[in-house]
Amino acid sequence: MLKKIKNILLVLGGLLLVLLLNDRKVYGAKTGVDQFPASYQEALQELQDAHPNWIFEPLKTNLSFSKAVSMEFNKNVITKDANSFYKSNLPGDYVNGSYVFKDANKWVRASENATAYFMDPRNWLNEENIFQFETIEFNSKRQTVEGVEEILSDTFMYKKKIRYYNTKGKRVKTKKTYAQVIYNAGKKSGVSPYYLASKIRQEIGTEGSGSSSGKTKGYKGYYNFYNIGASDGANPVANGISYAKQKGSYCRPWNSPMRAILGGAYYIADEYLSGGQPCGYLMKFNVNKKSSWGLYSHQYMTNVGGCCQESITTYQAYENMGSLNKEKRFLIPVYRDMPDEESTVEIGGGKNTGITSTASRIKKGPNTDSATICRIKKNTQVTIIGCGQYQDFYQFKNLDHPYWFKVSFTRAGENVTGYIEAEYVTIDSSMTIGKNQSIKPDTSLSATTAGKVYYQSSNPEVATVSSNGRISTVGDGKVTIYAFLANGNFDALSITVKGEGIIKVNQSSLSLIMGKTSRLEAKLTKTEDESKIYWSSDDESIATVDKDGVVTGIAVGSTVISARAANGVESSCSVTVRPGSVGKIQVLDRTYGHSVLNWNVATGASGYEVYRKGGEDDRYVRIALVRGHNKTKYVDKKAEPGVVYRYKIRGYRVSDRVRYYSVDRFKSLRPKISKVKVKKLIRKTSYAKITWERDPYVDGYLVYRRTKNGQYKEIKRVTRSRITYYVDRTIKKNAIYYYKVAAYNKINGEIVKGNYSKSIRLD
Repeated sequence: MLKKIKNILLVLGGLLLVLLLNDRKVYGAKTGVDQFPASYQEALQELQDAHPNWIFEPLKTNLSFSKAVSMEFNKNVITKDANSFYKSNLPGDYVNGSYVFKDANKWVRASENATAYFMDPRNWLNEENIFQFETIEFNSKRQTVEGVEEILSDTFMYKKKIRYYNTKGKRVKTKKTYAQVIYNAGKKSGVSPYYLASKIRQEIGTEGSGSSSGKTKGYKGYYNFYNIGASDGANPVANGISYAKQKGSYCRPWNSPMRAILGGAYYIADEYLSGGQPCGYLMKFNVNKKSSWGLYSHQYMTNVGGCCQESITTYQAYENMGSLNKEKRFLIPVYRDMPDEESTVEIGGGKNTGITSTASRIKKGPNTDSATICRIKKNTQVTIIGCGQYQDFYQFKNLDHPYWFKVSFTRAGENVTGYIEAEYVTIDSSMTIGKNQSIKPDTSLSATTAGKVYYQSSNPEVATVSSNGRISTVGDGKVTIYAFLANGNFDALSITVKGEGIIKVNQSSLSLIMGKTSRLEAKLTKTEDESKIYWSSDDESIATVDKDGVVTGIAVGSTVISARAANGVESSCSVTVRPGSVGKIQVLDRTYGHSVLNWNVATGASGYEVYRKGGEDDRYVRIALVRGHNKTKYVDKKAEPGVVYRYKIRGYRVSDRVRYYSVDRFKSLRPKISKVKVKKLIRKTSYAKITWERDPYVDGYLVYRRTKNGQYKEIKRVTRSRITYYVDRTIKKNAIYYYKVAAYNKINGEIVKGNYSKSIRLD
């Protein structure tokens, strides 16, 4: 009976969730193609014409697109088999010529241009990929068990009854198919069963995985079809199964596929559908300011193209069911400052020719499915006409073939024009420069609306490239620098690095306090005219430099100061501008539990960090983060008396997601227990009453008394700091007494007392 009641409540809960979603108006208030920016409208109108019952709603994020990409960049991975253009080779992601695995020896960090490409909604406004924006609420009119089966086709779950191992290793048979269980889970939770089926297929694959086998070592008989809790790491499957084994929310433990599928559906409903992330895109990239979890957090997967893969599975199911034209709702994000959809980029004046690095095929279009025009031999010279990315619809194989050159060349006396994969062409060098030099080639966009350019070096061991396009040479060799846009367009520049440079700045890095100056010097080789050295700053809002190389720190942050020779080659110095010093640290009080530190305002700081060493800590431990430029006081309430502590305080400011610090300042002190201040002592006929000021940072007080010619003896231990008086009922008539009080703390089982108060006479 209890089980039936529970099931009824679960069904009612799912229905209530859907009603709440409609009532809360999670989605946009206005619908239709005309509610979107112009760059969205052409593609959406084609979809609207083909499917009149589809509803498109803009989610106006009010976020800068480039800012959103920068916030998401380090949160995304991509398969190790993806093309190098899609994999980050920045420090920490690429070491000694190898990509660093971020998850289970399969996934590496996705490049920033890959993140931008997958985040731009306009790249996915086609019939196949639009479904990453479909809202995932349950709808019995357009979702069926048969449709779930279509999504499960070609998997081990297709038209199969569930068979599983319980926690005792016994094989259990059921009469329900996977499709039936998934559909019912969607109905009960209020989540689209098509989304659930696509998610399961994406997470465990067509053949299943350790998450669905029930055979994971140490977790036999437990299941996690959505890989919930399978955080990145050496063994994410074990992390997910560990979550499934725990008792608690969402029908856990998931000791059967049925419980795992239903519980996971409730999890998705609660954590995402009702939390402001009601479509696959928003689960992957949480750019909804109204979500329950905060921007760029609570994201379901790290696979940068995960929601694209899921969308194709959903599309194919609708198509096979003949239900593509039924009503569907799509919630599509819109950003501020979006790059122009048609914009192209040109770096360093472009390029003209290149040499094929391997034998390949010339295609009629920029994709592997396009017809082959002819084969081209290795070391064939080609003229590069244009660049671009294949943008028909997402396919997994596109990860390995994303960028293409349009080229022309002569074959058997005839001119041939077609497309070849960009990685198969080595661009002819446009310049040769030495090691430890830098250059910032001009980068221009064709559109009036400027877009963010994402740079990548083909070989960081030869040259690196900064986020603003500055190329810094490292070692001998040939390197190509690529400039990408979010719409898939790109350009490239190749340089040769050979020998020593012609110009050298005397420092490779400089740390400068805001408002202060420092002078750099530059030397040229004897063959160059030393009178022709030109100084410049990449960002004059951070630091400026005059004609003599004097650098001035303007604001907290990082920039590059360069000395340029007449031929344009530069030698650079990385400049970090830090907040000013906090000055001398003052101690306003050093009593136990009330050690008060004070310091000066640090120029340019937005807050302060307080570190402490001493007692049980043999190293500095941060004990406080004080936010606010003018907040220059901290009370350490846990400093024990008699212990010598050493404090370190520094100002900080965050700029472009990097925290910059001022110079550390130190102060040592030994806290003590404060001296009690006696307020008054009164005498009555049969008793005397002494009162004192309260100290909230002590455990209690010790009361002492002596006669006129005697010695002080403890007559009372007050064990509560809030009690600030004592009544002495043992006094004798006409006798003279003296009283004093000391505060105490109980430390490691021992009484540690402070200094005595002033002695007071009772006449």
